[in-house]
Amino acid sequence: MGGPLRFGVAAAALVDFDGDGEHSSFTSGAVDFMLKAHGLSLTSAFYLIARQRGPQWARQPLSAVGHHTQLSYLIRRRVEPVARYAMLVPVGDGAPQHDLTGGLNVYVHGHSLKLQTAVSARFHEGPRSPDLLLQSQLTLAL
Repeated sequence: MGGPLRFGVAAAALVDFDGDGEHSSFTSGAVDFMLKAHGLSLTSAFYLIARQRGPQWARQPLSAVGHHTQLSYLIRRRVEPVARYAMLVPVGDGAPQHDLTGGLNVYVHGHSLKLQTAVSARFHEGPRSPDLLLQSQLTLAL
């Protein structure tokens, strides 16, 4: 928690080879980075997914791309407000969705005992009201 400037970049891939023969395999990939310094944290990721169409495993056209960016600041090593923006854009049919999230993490005893709470709004195209989600998690690590 806290500390001097540090930066990281990573890439990942996940491949489902359709071993069960249900023709529902996929391939996904992500590139992410993080920048942290003195309690400030900025993370971001870009990802894509391709899904199998038909009986041939290799026929996996791109089905969606996405992105998220999250910013947080740790106050007195105990309280961390968090803001996050995420988007998912289907390729072809389907409308993009956008999520805005605000949260608060409370570190009672470092990462061993912490409470995380967030409220998210998911926006869809059209006049429909956003979907709201409240999540809370208490973590105890021994």
